[in-house]
Amino acid sequence: SYVWHYISNGRREGRVAIGDYRGGATRFNGIDYSSVYSFDYYTRANPDIWSAYGLDDQKALRHFIFNGIYEGRQGSSSFNINSYRTRYEDLRAAYGSDIHSYVWHYISNGRREGRVAID
Repeated sequence: SYVWHYISNGRREGRVAIGDYRGGATRFNGIDYSSVYSFDYYTRANPDIWSAYGLDDQKALRHFIFNGIYEGRQGSSSFNINSYRTRYEDLRAAYGSDIHSYVWHYISNGRREGRVAID
């Protein structure tokens, strides 16, 4: 019945029949980016990403990790790299202009510490 649904309706509805899309991947190389990234938010806030990747959640996540972070793109409604960086002097002293380190800090420690990552 799944195959029949896809043939008769799913494809036309834009449903994905490959990969593991379930609202968007957030894990890459064993790291869970869900505290700083949401596929739905990222593709809505960045129509060019949606145009380029559509429902390919893996490619959108990779774009965020390898490009979007460095382009200053916001990956979720609850995390803004520029706000996080500006807000904490101790992090600026430790990481300087190493943007990815701010993201990693929030994922591994900042969120748990209750640090604010959005204005």
